[in-house]
Amino acid sequence: MRFTKIKSLILFLSLLFFSIVSVRADNSLVKFPEWILKEKIRAGYLYAKNDTKYVSLMRENGFNTVIVKGPIQTKTKFKSTLKNYQRWARSCKKEKLHLFIAYNWQPNFEIVGYPYKHVVCSGGITGIAPCPRDSEYWMN
Repeated sequence: MRFTKIKSLILFLSLLFFSIVSVRADNSLVKFPEWILKEKIRAGYLYAKNDTKYVSLMRENGFNTVIVKGPIQTKTKFKSTLKNYQRWARSCKKEKLHLFIAYNWQPNFEIVGYPYKHVVCSGGITGIAPCPRDSEYWMN
C-alpha cells in the first residue's frame, strides 16, 4: 500500500505523540516531559489562520505553550493549515514557547448524505464523529 502525504503526516504526528508521552510497562504511570513537570502547561488556544503576533503577547503574559488548531478535512485545507502550522512553529521557537498542534478531524455536518461510518465508543454508543478507522474518510 502506497503512503500518501496525509497518511505520512498522521503517522508522523502519532509517532511524535508517543515519543513525547511514554507509558510504563505496568501501565500505572504516564511519564511526561521534564518541562511539563517543572513548569506545568500554561497554554492559550488559537486558530492556525490567526496572526502569529499573539506569540510574543502570550510569552509576556506568562504562557509557556500555544495550542494551535486548524482544519484538515480537504486537501486544500490541509495544505493551508500545514503552512500555518509551520508559521506558528517558527514563531513559537523564536519566543521559546512550546507548541501543541490540534486538528479538526470531524466532518462538516452540513454535507447531505454523510457517507462515513460513525465512531462507536467503548460503551457501544454511536457518536456523531467519523470512525477513525474508516479509511475512506481519511482518503477523502
